[in-house]
Amino acid sequence: MSSSIFENFINNDCLYVDKTAFIEHVINEVSDVVLFTRPRRMGKSLNMNTLAAFLDCKKDTAGLFRGLYIEKSPVFGEINKYPVIYLSFKDCTPDNYKKELKNQIGKLIDKYLNPAQMGRILKNYLDDKNDYSSTIMRELTEILFEVYNKKPFILIDEYDKPLLDNMLHADFMEIKAYLVVFLSSSMKDNPYLGKAVFTGVTRITKENLFSGLNNVKVYDIFKPSAFDADFSLTEDELAELVPEDKISAVREWYNNMRVGGNLLYNIFSVMSYLSDKKAGPQAYWSRTGSEDLLVKLINDNRASAIINMMENSSCQTDVLLDHQINMEHLKDSTLCSDASFYTLAVQAGYLSFNPTEHSVYKIFIPNKEARGVWARIILNYRYKGTDAKLAEIFNGIHDINTFV
Repeated sequence: MSSSIFENFINNDCLYVDKTAFIEHVINEVSDVVLFTRPRRMGKSLNMNTLAAFLDCKKDTAGLFRGLYIEKSPVFGEINKYPVIYLSFKDCTPDNYKKELKNQIGKLIDKYLNPAQMGRILKNYLDDKNDYSSTIMRELTEILFEVYNKKPFILIDEYDKPLLDNMLHADFMEIKAYLVVFLSSSMKDNPYLGKAVFTGVTRITKENLFSGLNNVKVYDIFKPSAFDADFSLTEDELAELVPEDKISAVREWYNNMRVGGNLLYNIFSVMSYLSDKKAGPQAYWSRTGSEDLLVKLINDNRASAIINMMENSSCQTDVLLDHQINMEHLKDSTLCSDASFYTLAVQAGYLSFNPTEHSVYKIFIPNKEARGVWARIILNYRYKGTDAKLAEIFNGIHDINTFV
């Protein structure tokens, strides 16, 4: 994947919130394999693009970081020193996931290696259209180290999307088995790996995807860390972007998405609002994803609890959260425990939380935008079985408050 997203922000003089402290935090991280889980549209892909642009030894990107935090950091000397294996699982479907990954890897091989440097295995991989080796990443890291004398970084964006999107697909187990080998072969006991960085929405149990990997350091939304403010918008950052007389409305619509010790603003919705302030706050984040999985997993008791929270914005419900999600628990509502359901909803950003002792949390609907999504979920759940046409109408409603 290209690092053009960050480059376009800078080169086209777009509004950019300086999150380059993320680079410093990643480089200083002692763990070899790091996973960041955040709700969607909180700046994960842009951060990964920014990190790739900084590290990439095939580019000279120092000018892009002029005036940003990282320029004055002690780690700035690491700029443009590493080969970067940057992959996105975003477009991996049951029909194309092997071809999609091979296409991305092929572009990386062409970028970093000439034919004389590839070696027999990589050449055969490129030449044979039916070669979808799940262990090719191990070979690629070794060759890149030999050529550049630097251990490559592996960056994988949206690592969990192929599994979350296809849990009920007939080929789910085949997809999972392939990805387990694809990931573990490149990271388990690999002396040629510099560091691997993953981003995703959920923290999937090791049994599901990180089988055999014991060295994964997880920075999720539950435990405070140095990375908390590296994604999305803090209160101070918002104050620099939004006029004081507009902040209360923006807070009502987009705030309270907790990460560790911080309550953050949804950066995608705030930036969308700033692009057309005359339109006023609207539902932006909720239009970019699908809540089909939550509709499938909700039941009468969960619906009642959500309705109570919708009716009283200050209502908080005590629940047990798992932190890690087992895919087998999300296949239908009879298998899915309350802990798994609410954990998924919190990790995906539909609910927020205040920590208490042990594994019990006080959950709540974070803002007006999320409240509209839950209204749509409840309507789909209540009426889908009895009136499919009415459910289709509800599926098209993005601003449930206007509808009501």
